[in-house]
Amino acid sequence: MEEPQTIGEILESETPPVGKSLNKVPARCEFNHKRRGKVLSNFTVHYGDFSMKGFRICDGKDGIFIGFPSTRVGTNADGSSKWRTTNWIVNEKRRIAFTRWALNCYDASCKQQAANAKREEPTTEEES
Repeated sequence: MEEPQTIGEILESETPPVGKSLNKVPARCEFNHKRRGKVLSNFTVHYGDFSMKGFRICDGKDGIFIGFPSTRVGTNADGSSKWRTTNWIVNEKRRIAFTRWALNCYDASCKQQAANAKREEPTTEEES
């Protein structure tokens, strides 16, 4: 089965959208590859004129997962931050499809970043 290429394809998997089809607009992710603790990268999803910030690629005890946008809502008794997810995909099938799509985008972004870094490496030429 071919992976969805747009958010519209992901979200239309079960319920068609109201109005025009979302499939016409390709979606893309923009990654910030600065690792902070268990967060491998923050990313923004761009879909036409719509952008949503605050997604995270996280390395948890059970493997890599997508953290959805959230906001800090206070402090726990032990002094750690208390967070509340502000945006999510309720339907599990759609959430899994979105997660696969985002992880594929992250993988492609990592490969592109490595290729760019390799191209920018200074080469030393020996003089004869």
